[in-house]
Amino acid sequence: MTKETLNEQRPSNDDLFTNQVIDRIRLANPLENFPRIAELLSADAFETTAAQDLLDEHNVDMPERILRHAVAINDKGAVVGFNFAGHYPSMKPR
Repeated sequence: MTKETLNEQRPSNDDLFTNQVIDRIRLANPLENFPRIAELLSADAFETTAAQDLLDEHNVDMPERILRHAVAINDKGAVVGFNFAGHYPSMKPR
């Protein structure tokens, strides 16, 4: 996803970050990106998160579960942000 596409979908409330830090957003590669995501999660938490914990959760055999992981990449190719979205079979509409 390009910055232009991102801005068309949802204008940012932080133009400085969106336009000067994020170069692109793409789907995450768990083996490649989970170590950095764990580092970012742990930066502002009481307990650290290990990349293996994220990978273990990702690899749970639950056929009806839908998970999507995305990473924000800067112009140097570094992961500077992330997002997880998921739907679990237990999440039934009311």
